[in-house]
Amino acid sequence: MNMRLFQDIFELNQAFARVIEGLKRMEKVTLFPPEVVRETRAEVVLVQVDLIASSSISSTRSSRKMRDGRVRSRMRAGRKE
Repeated sequence: MNMRLFQDIFELNQAFARVIEGLKRMEKVTLFPPEVVRETRAEVVLVQVDLIASSSISSTRSSRKMRDGRVRSRMRAGRKE
């Protein structure tokens, strides 16, 4: 996986964790109905899971493409020799 992509995904995951922690704290505040905050937190967690799953699938595809490209390059180089 590209190191920059990994770092971006890691930082995004940390941001999701901060949002989820903030929503947990908001459940204790009487300003917001706790069930609404819980539902919102559940939605954020689902988005986080979907995003991480789709990014890992994309990175797996990218890794395969890079690997396949290297194999093809080696095969072409071998034919030229």
